[in-house]
Amino acid sequence: MKIYETKVEAGTKQWLKIPVDEECSLKAAAFCGSRPGKRLIVTAGVHGCEYIGILAVSRLIQELDPRQMKGEVVFLPIANEGGFYKEIKQLVPEDGVNLNRAFPGTEMGSRSAKIAAAVETYLYPDADFLVDLHSGDIHEMVVPFAFFPVAAGETVEKKAAAAARAMSLSWRVASTAKNGLYSWAAQKGIPALLLERGGLGRWTEREVDAYRINLYELLVHLDILPESILESVKGMNLKDSERSPESEVLPSGKIEQKEIRTMRYLEAPGNGFWYPAIREGSCLKKGDLLGEIRRLDGSLMYRYESELDGMVFYYTLSLGVSEGEPLVAYGEC
Repeated sequence: MKIYETKVEAGTKQWLKIPVDEECSLKAAAFCGSRPGKRLIVTAGVHGCEYIGILAVSRLIQELDPRQMKGEVVFLPIANEGGFYKEIKQLVPEDGVNLNRAFPGTEMGSRSAKIAAAVETYLYPDADFLVDLHSGDIHEMVVPFAFFPVAAGETVEKKAAAAARAMSLSWRVASTAKNGLYSWAAQKGIPALLLERGGLGRWTEREVDAYRINLYELLVHLDILPESILESVKGMNLKDSERSPESEVLPSGKIEQKEIRTMRYLEAPGNGFWYPAIREGSCLKKGDLLGEIRRLDGSLMYRYESELDGMVFYYTLSLGVSEGEPLVAYGEC
């Protein structure tokens, strides 16, 4: 296999640098299996403070043996290194842009657009599947779930949904997004998923382990790894306090995963103080209070009530919110 200017021989792995501009490159790890098979792209760190996925990808790079693999896997552990090392919420610090709103990219744009262009140019081609790992950043909490694309054609949707079902996750959520790393890959004909777990700029071994299990489940689903390796990973002697309930109790294919087609995404209408009345995983009835935005003097600016019976998938905890900032995402279930 060849990525940019780096050739990776069968049965080996190699670190490589993907050029963004004269001052920036993306550090990736490429695995070429001992036999032909599918190519999987695994990304994390689109938002620099979403640590669980970054650590899970780093662990897999250390653990995987390309000699046991069929096909190819390319890992991009930190898509937004500036945000990661400078601890910047949500944005690429060099230009203040959300990288997950920067696709499609352009080599003539700012740093975010150039990163997006590099991903499109060097990682999308020849990919059979892509998965992008996220968390709730430093201001949000999420329940573990997978977004799958429903605006990229029936073939892409079916393949993505099938991959989601192979993972130890309780929920898969239909998404019509088109301008993010995973969603633009779907627009280019690549089946893709965006996974969510945790948040608040924190990580635990339990959460990292859960993401590791999800990635191994995907590798088995794509026939890149044999199922025996997944079972071995699930049976590792981890401390009970560090083991994910999903990976411990619910083997792949046995969990009752539910599909969510109707979602509501609330955004702040202006700057204010946010008082949430729910948390991630809260069950809702139509009319339930979701939260309020108040002004500095305490007067009510806006009150949010649930439009349907369902569940909160993620929400913002920060007190201060700005116009257009996401507040709550909830779905009918």
